[in-house]
Amino acid sequence: MKNLMGVISQPRGIMHEPFPQRITDLFSALKPGLCIVDGTTALDEGASRVPIPMDLTLAGREAVSVDAVGTAAMGFNPLEIEHIWLAQERGLGIAALEGIKQVGCPLAEVKRSFARLGKGFRMVATQR
Repeated sequence: MKNLMGVISQPRGIMHEPFPQRITDLFSALKPGLCIVDGTTALDEGASRVPIPMDLTLAGREAVSVDAVGTAAMGFNPLEIEHIWLAQERGLGIAALEGIKQVGCPLAEVKRSFARLGKGFRMVATQR
């Protein structure tokens, strides 16, 4: 969903605060019919900022679900990522992994553990 920022002709800075709401608003207006994520390598934003080989390509017609699976592959709970949770709350897609049909390699086989910096995460206790 975040990559939709590339279609904005205004300065990208207008999308940054409050990011979760703005990216979800943008997604609700543009809602693409196909989402492809190049997960060949992902950057761990922890202290070392190390590129981690993932050797993944994710694709689907439902961008919220694709983002949710990608987030889970990085070791995070997608429902703790604010813009993904918010998109599901607004009825824009499915973020709960148990509601997403996944094909190909099982998530457990490709899952890695990335650093959690805190920005953009929801508190689990506030979930419904």
